[in-house]
Amino acid sequence: DDKHQRRQVKLIFLDTRWHRARHCWPSLATYMPLGAGFAAFTRWVSAGFNLQYWWPLWDCVHAPVLGSEQWTWLESELENSSAAVHVVVSSIQVLTTNPTVESWGHFPSERQRLLKLLGKGISGLFLVSGDVHHAEILNPNAAVSTDNNNPRHSFLEVTSSGMTHYCSQPFYGRMCEPLLNYYNRNRHASNENYYIGKNYGKMEIDWEQEQAEIFVKNEYGETVLRTGPQPFQQDALTKDEIDAVAPCVDGHMIRPFVQILVAICAVTVVLVRQMMRKAK
Repeated sequence: DDKHQRRQVKLIFLDTRWHRARHCWPSLATYMPLGAGFAAFTRWVSAGFNLQYWWPLWDCVHAPVLGSEQWTWLESELENSSAAVHVVVSSIQVLTTNPTVESWGHFPSERQRLLKLLGKGISGLFLVSGDVHHAEILNPNAAVSTDNNNPRHSFLEVTSSGMTHYCSQPFYGRMCEPLLNYYNRNRHASNENYYIGKNYGKMEIDWEQEQAEIFVKNEYGETVLRTGPQPFQQDALTKDEIDAVAPCVDGHMIRPFVQILVAICAVTVVLVRQMMRKAK
């Protein structure tokens, strides 16, 4: 019957490298030792001060990730699919608000376009990502209050990374957990819904109940994170819900920077006046 014919899973792997433009401040990792740390710093500054928006010469807001040909292919694969479950794989995260990592968030227009596409209520959709040496579960509706008696089901992003490296290792390790605790917007269900040890992902599909679930396992095979059962039938994201998805580029450093600058100016004025009084 039709129900059994639809027992198909479509895996879609995105090429997020070939057509992707440089960040506003190009990554230094290619040119110098320990460049990854400097690249993370420049991404953080770029997003924290909203450089993408107030420096139009860079045109970072509209910088591409996929390229027009891949966009056309992706839209066709999703909109014309008869599969019951769809797994879209991106090497970089989509929903994270952590500006220190490479992500779709540094390319605002491309991210918005992807959210509009994935948010069309596609059957059994999961977004899978990696590259960050930790695991977490993200939800585009995390910032939207829902009715517990009538919950809305949208796609989830599951990040699983990695099996050999993890972000709590020496050198960068001490910064890993504080960053994850601070940049927690869009995290699914709980702000602590992340794991910083070695991990891998596992997907289970219940064809009879028409639902799927992804588990994140530690190196001993123990479940450390789980999405919970997600129904194949998903709700389309409204424009307001898409607009409410927390951005990565948000200018969060501007206000404290201005406050510090004002404080420095005030202290300087006081010191100068004291020096002038003493000089008299």
